[in-house]
Amino acid sequence: MANKLGIPIDDIFRERAQWDPVYRAMMLPSAIDLLLSDDVRVGKIALHSCIYSTIGYEKLGELMGKTPDDIKRMCHPDHDTSVNDLFDIIKHIRQHEGIRLEVKGCSSEQDCESVAHDEPAETVAAT
Repeated sequence: MANKLGIPIDDIFRERAQWDPVYRAMMLPSAIDLLLSDDVRVGKIALHSCIYSTIGYEKLGELMGKTPDDIKRMCHPDHDTSVNDLFDIIKHIRQHEGIRLEVKGCSSEQDCESVAHDEPAETVAAT
């Protein structure tokens, strides 16, 4: 899909990820948040953008022992991807990017709003 200028959306995301480290660091946590919020279709699209903009399908395929096309299928919104495969993808992106993830729970709508505004733990680089 391209925008009005004819530039593919993926290329726009990838270019921004190259010069904006905060944006890049938030791509994976945003995809995970969508997956955990029961918006799996959009979460898989976000995961695709994250892969394309960071580790790339070739390298991820090598690490997972799968072809790039297999991984692209896993990220397709209509593909019935296993939880194991999703977590394997997440693990490799996280390691490649040096991102530490932390899950925070909430028990009410108000609690969830305050958690969403906390300093994101996922942007802390692993050492």
